[in-house]
Amino acid sequence: MASKSIDIKCPECGASGSFEIWNSIDLEENPPLEEKVRSGSLFRYACPECGIITKVAYPTLIHDSVNKRMIYLATEKEMFESVVHQYAYGGSSAAGGLLEGDYMVRAVRTVPELSELLRIIHAQLDDRVVALMKLFVFQEVTDNNPDYEFDNLFFMDRDESENEYFFELQYHGETVGQIGFDRTAYDNMQKMFAEVIEEHGKGTVVIDARWAGDVFEDYGKKHPIK
Repeated sequence: MASKSIDIKCPECGASGSFEIWNSIDLEENPPLEEKVRSGSLFRYACPECGIITKVAYPTLIHDSVNKRMIYLATEKEMFESVVHQYAYGGSSAAGGLLEGDYMVRAVRTVPELSELLRIIHAQLDDRVVALMKLFVFQEVTDNNPDYEFDNLFFMDRDESENEYFFELQYHGETVGQIGFDRTAYDNMQKMFAEVIEEHGKGTVVIDARWAGDVFEDYGKKHPIK
């Protein structure tokens, strides 16, 4: 069963209601769900009595057979580690077959990370390049504004007519600013790191700040400043 309804109790007023959770989502069969994942609404419960919104995180698998993508939202530590081991280290022949078949397999820990990845894919960008851009932006903001408090960046897409995107800066889960960029900046980053990205991309299922840092360090070794 791809989905099931569970009883949920509102933490504000105590009223009970029904909430649908999805064990797996096939985007070919349920294309409208893609937008709900991108917006995060699939993981929000609205109390029918008081209207308070409650975030409900649960593990699920997003499968896009048309574009050969599988994305795991593994909210528990053991599950996340199991997915990473299965795919990144050839833990099963089935996993190896997907990777050899040019499938993009990713594992994320949180709903915001999942929503961000779907936004990146929807914008037809490479999440590996975006991860490198986030690393650069994080460092630039920190260097130029040492007193500016933020602890995370999330990719957001804008009106396509503007040909521009932006990173939302957050601090403890709250938005504290934005930094925009255009497609040219993305293309330059992609071209600059193309070789190293491919070397670090094989069998990689977790694309995060640590991965971007490793790529940047490797690039520095291959292209030392003279």
